[in-house]
Amino acid sequence: MWPMLGFTLSYMILLFESLFPKLPVVVLMLSSLPAALTGGFISFISGIYSYISDVSKSDKRTLRLGMVEVALFGGLLGGSVAVSYIYNAAGQWGYIAVYATSVFCCILAWLFCCIFVQESVVNGESEYPCCCVSTGLFKNNFFAEMIGFCIEKRPDHNRAIIFILLIVMGTCIGTFEGELSVLFLFTREKFGWDLHKYSIFAAVAMAINIVGLFFGTHILGPCLRLSPAVASAFGFFMKLLAAVVTALSPAYWYMYVGVVVSLPGACVGPWVRSILSTSVPKADIGKVFSIVASVESLVPIAAGPVYTLLYNGTIQSFPGAFFLLSAGLFAVDVLLLLGVVVLQRRQDSNQYLHSALIQEDDNHQ
Repeated sequence: MWPMLGFTLSYMILLFESLFPKLPVVVLMLSSLPAALTGGFISFISGIYSYISDVSKSDKRTLRLGMVEVALFGGLLGGSVAVSYIYNAAGQWGYIAVYATSVFCCILAWLFCCIFVQESVVNGESEYPCCCVSTGLFKNNFFAEMIGFCIEKRPDHNRAIIFILLIVMGTCIGTFEGELSVLFLFTREKFGWDLHKYSIFAAVAMAINIVGLFFGTHILGPCLRLSPAVASAFGFFMKLLAAVVTALSPAYWYMYVGVVVSLPGACVGPWVRSILSTSVPKADIGKVFSIVASVESLVPIAAGPVYTLLYNGTIQSFPGAFFLLSAGLFAVDVLLLLGVVVLQRRQDSNQYLHSALIQEDDNHQ
């Protein structure tokens, strides 16, 4: 709830700035404060994933987490397409129309949450009045709690699984943000694309990702009865193949082939989050998703410069070298997820042995 209010206030400040363009630039800088002070996108997405995990049964959790990804990609695609039409239709009031639309959408979403979304977990911390926002939003021991949560010893190899999946999520977002930072430069250098052609490719890629999310959550997982760990390993393997195809692409249409090949990889996020949600007690799901969101926000800070340095160093000899870096990281992810599969099978064998011993004791009694 608080992040939604923060986004609304931030867009209101941007709208105010567009109404009075002669205001000092510090007003524009202030627009980032409400969203930052209320948790920003990290708190927003962590809250969504935690809520979905709280209200969903284990067999429906992956599907619903996938639908969250579909909604996010669909919103990005719809916003990217609509913003140019809104701006052009408004003429000289283009920026005002764009930010007014953003404010309206945020208010609508906030009201929807207030009216229709009920709190999934009721405890003392969630019942502070609005005037006590500081006690609800800011906790002095939050960082220490997160560190303790990560290193806490857990049964059935769950601590190792959590660490492995955090690495996987970090490399996943790192490759995405890293490639994104130089992808336009790559297409312009190798294929002579302008911004219009690149925008078309980006829109098509996003639409194919949405199709991939539907395919993975509705067909690949449920119909083939693959465990989330096995499905995630397969998804990263297809992303590896797509990265190699794109790196070696002799013509522009290979870019689209690479996007299609990586279609099953669109679901690795929901699958990995589903594994994480089953590796911790229900009360700790919010903590693990907060850590994942923090990792996903910190990794791009390093990923962008690394990919930029690699691209600048290989632009003359092999401009697609950064895709091979992504392929190498995807190979590591495949191996790590296969390790998770092994650990989970050990869990199953241990649980089977434990239940067999209990049954044998009952028979003796």
